[in-house]
Amino acid sequence: MSVAKRLSLENIINCRDLGGYPCAGGAVTQFGRFLRCGMPKTPTQDDIVKLMRYGVSTVIDLRGDYECENMPSVFKYLDSVDYHHVRIFEVNAAVSEEYSGKIGSAYIYSIENHKSEYARMLKIIADAKAGCVLFNCYFGKDRTGITAAILMSIAGAALEDIVADYQVSHTYIMPFVERARATHDESMWETNDENFKSNAETMAAFLNFVNKKYGSLMGYVKSIGVSDETIEKIRKRFF
Repeated sequence: MSVAKRLSLENIINCRDLGGYPCAGGAVTQFGRFLRCGMPKTPTQDDIVKLMRYGVSTVIDLRGDYECENMPSVFKYLDSVDYHHVRIFEVNAAVSEEYSGKIGSAYIYSIENHKSEYARMLKIIADAKAGCVLFNCYFGKDRTGITAAILMSIAGAALEDIVADYQVSHTYIMPFVERARATHDESMWETNDENFKSNAETMAAFLNFVNKKYGSLMGYVKSIGVSDETIEKIRKRFF
């Protein structure tokens, strides 16, 4: 199996591996363990083949109920992967009463109001079968970005790497956004240009909130009832 930092796919955007980050104690996160991405369209057959060859065995869909009902994930119907829907935020402004249109506020709302779902997601990851765990939302930036930050924190990654990993999403989603606008693609519901950005300040502000209230992302994870055993299982998946 060949691995890469970013996977080039047709209908899956911003698809990146969490491998290659230095962590506490001198360890480095391994490739082929976790993939983060966005799925604004149904993956093509070629996309699916590439992901299966990459070793994806578990898929965690972080989108809201409305999104999943209106565009069901193809992975839900594949026998070769374990599919889980974990709703950590309904971000589509057209249907969501949760979303005020401000991304930074949405991150805080999500972790404060969906604690049981975050705990369930981490338990799913800890108990996932061998192979690569893929987690996605629409753009692979916001709900996926929070999840990546939590996972990287469990691995022991530095805060600057967590911020940097978040920051590049804007670069990778803009080609899709520009194509969607040019073709008047109805699947592209977001109209606020600010919400396509993944500024370092946004993630830094989120981390600052978590640090003040919970001490750290790890403090948050423990506060929602995730056991030390579950945390250790996730950490070991990285190495």
